[in-house]
Amino acid sequence: MRFIGGKARIANDIAPLILKSNPQVVTEPFCGALNVSVAILKLDPKLKILASDLHVDLIEMWKAVQDGWVPPRTLTKEEYEVLKNSAPSPLRTFAGYGCSFSGRWWGGYASDSSGRNYCGNAANSIEKIRPFLKNIIFSSHPFEESEIGDVIYCDPPYAGTTKPGQKLDFDSEFFWKWVQNQRVPVFVSEYSSPLPFVWEKKVRTDMHTKNGQEERTEKLFLHFPSESNYPQEEKG
Repeated sequence: MRFIGGKARIANDIAPLILKSNPQVVTEPFCGALNVSVAILKLDPKLKILASDLHVDLIEMWKAVQDGWVPPRTLTKEEYEVLKNSAPSPLRTFAGYGCSFSGRWWGGYASDSSGRNYCGNAANSIEKIRPFLKNIIFSSHPFEESEIGDVIYCDPPYAGTTKPGQKLDFDSEFFWKWVQNQRVPVFVSEYSSPLPFVWEKKVRTDMHTKNGQEERTEKLFLHFPSESNYPQEEKG
């Protein structure tokens, strides 16, 4: 499912780095579209993921999918507009992200001249990850209230970018202090950070442009209590 800021393009790069710390339980407090969680579970299906997000509607949708809810394959613009002002439901959340332009929360009905079925594509992506949801425990709360596993992966709102789901100010200073106070490894996706980075890659992004042609360098930063014990990746 398209999700603004989602890690679909780099999840398969990030997951092996997180697994180098040999976790049994992974905490992901900004789970979003679950790209990284699922990439991790594909490599190690026995792991448990503690996935949370501040956006309650998103978590409720994932719980519904976990329980068997099936998203529609088609959704008209008229249905999209009705759902926008409807009560919270899995369908409303699915439309708000999966059927919206660039995966922005109610960012406008996604359509183009080619007749591409954005709704169907979003539904297909959910069906592909459904088998991996059984090992994910979902919850909704602020990141600082997360239950801590053996390793933490964070994909927080990037500084200066659109925040998906809810228009809330994100306290980056508080976040980085929280990260540096953890006693387990913490991996963070961002463009910049007070922490050292262990991986970087140039990717095309649609977070800043409408045509998706802007190239940015994604980085993975690491807080590690005993940093010398972590096998460092070559940067570049």
